[in-house]
Amino acid sequence: MKFYSQLINESAPGAIQAVPATTTVPTAEYPRVYADGRAIFQVYLPVAKTVQLEGGQGLCATPVPMVRDSDGYWTVTLPPTIVGFHYYWFNVDGTIMNDPGSETFFGYNKETSGIEIPDPQFISSDLVTAPVIPFYAPHEGPQGQLQEHEYLSAITGEWRRCFVYTPPGYYDEANAGARYPVLYLQHGAGEDETGWSRQVG
Repeated sequence: MKFYSQLINESAPGAIQAVPATTTVPTAEYPRVYADGRAIFQVYLPVAKTVQLEGGQGLCATPVPMVRDSDGYWTVTLPPTIVGFHYYWFNVDGTIMNDPGSETFFGYNKETSGIEIPDPQFISSDLVTAPVIPFYAPHEGPQGQLQEHEYLSAITGEWRRCFVYTPPGYYDEANAGARYPVLYLQHGAGEDETGWSRQVG
């Protein structure tokens, strides 16, 4: 997951500038987040009659109407919301669709758009101060490893997938006989095992 390094000009209303969310695909400009916790969504649907932003718990409890401009872009800005990761989608004339500007994450038992609302301390609002780097951001020094494994489940009789994190030095010969504590993380209902490494909020 990428992290904020600076803010760039945003033409939407508001004195505080915004940047594409860390969950926005590399070629897209939206969704974007403001330093104060607001989020702005935009999608190009020139023939749609109604578009609403919908989301899971924490982002918007009820559908939020989006406004269409003369070029066919639908936009909405949410007020400051809860810091962290949120699922969302668009309701276009009664049909649910993911945001083409967002990466997808497995939630609600399907691939779903998602947005990361950053903690204000991790983002600069004046283009001068450097953001604080979260503890889970890439950094210099010893690194652990996250590996994907396939295994045959003795319970279901089917092949399953899991992800295993090992700390720095785990595979060093000097640590061959070392014993490590184990923590098993089970994903929530409607999600899968990718959530722990992809959804940091």
